Amino acid sequence: MRQARMTIMVMAAVLVMAEQGFSDMYLQGGGTYTIKDPVDGNIYVDLACSGSPTTVNMLERGRAQNAYLYNNAALTMNTRTGGGIYQTGLTYLSGTLWLEGNSAANLYGNRCNIIRAYGTSTVNITDSRTGRINAYENSEINISGAISWYDSPPLVAGWGPEVAAWGESAITFYGHDFDLTDGLSWGGDGETIHGTGVLSGKSFSDTSWEVEITGNQGTIMAIPEPATLALLGLGGLAMLGKRRRTVLR
Repeated sequence: MRQARMTIMVMAAVLVMAEQGFSDMYLQGGGTYTIKDPVDGNIYVDLACSGSPTTVNMLERGRAQNAYLYNNAALTMNTRTGGGIYQTGLTYLSGTLWLEGNSAANLYGNRCNIIRAYGTSTVNITDSRTGRINAYENSEINISGAISWYDSPPLVAGWGPEVAAWGESAITFYGHDFDLTDGLSWGGDGETIHGTGVLSGKSFSDTSWEVEITGNQGTIMAIPEPATLALLGLGGLAMLGKRRRTVLR
């Protein structure tokens, strides 16, 4: 019952903002909110809240121009065509998912143009369209399945997402048939990647993907995993030993 009330509250907030000309939505104070329609602006979750963390589920046609998560906030995004985090009318790297303060996000098959994780935050990505993925300050990003340039076809033929890890953060790819080119090399464990360059591989469904590693001062790994992990989705990733915290609350 409480979650149903939260859903109604968010939908009402969207209508009020549209009528009054406001563009941004602020969600905090704990509880779970569900967004199923476009928000004509930004979403801020637990921006000025140090109490109970707030959870946001973005489903169906849910979309925001940008989304900012703070203070242990959590986002799960599983939208249909047209949903995601991006700005309509702008095609080059517009629309940012920003996390800090130990926040978490699970992205299933969505469009999210820019992903930036700070402050021990965690992002799990499965089969998504994106432009840039950046991890900072001990954050962790796990990528399972195929990822592709956020706009299809890409603005420039052959472009793929750009990935960078900084400041003791970690980005891990799960799949198979990995290939390193243009300056990348394997570490002694056969999983850690050194240098910058192009990493390609295949998802559990054998879909090919390619990313450019543009910064590698944290840890970037490519770990072959059995196809059975795909059946578990992001739940399977959460079971791996590399996890530092519980993502879904």
